[in-house]
Amino acid sequence: MEQFRGAQVIIVSHVEADPSTPGRCDSQYQAVRLMDSGLEPSILAKGGSCMTGPLDQKDFVGLFTW
Repeated sequence: MEQFRGAQVIIVSHVEADPSTPGRCDSQYQAVRLMDSGLEPSILAKGGSCMTGPLDQKDFVGLFTW
């Protein structure tokens, strides 16, 4: 969870091995922020990374218009 401009932001991610290409994954993540009006999802980010673990603040806040 990340705190930014008064909003709490979480990341929801999904990583799945690509069976046609060893060592490659299909991955996607989406940030969700809690605003006074309720939950608001960001755009969906997609990639080919198999990595999981810590994310940079830009991953939490860069997918929104502030």
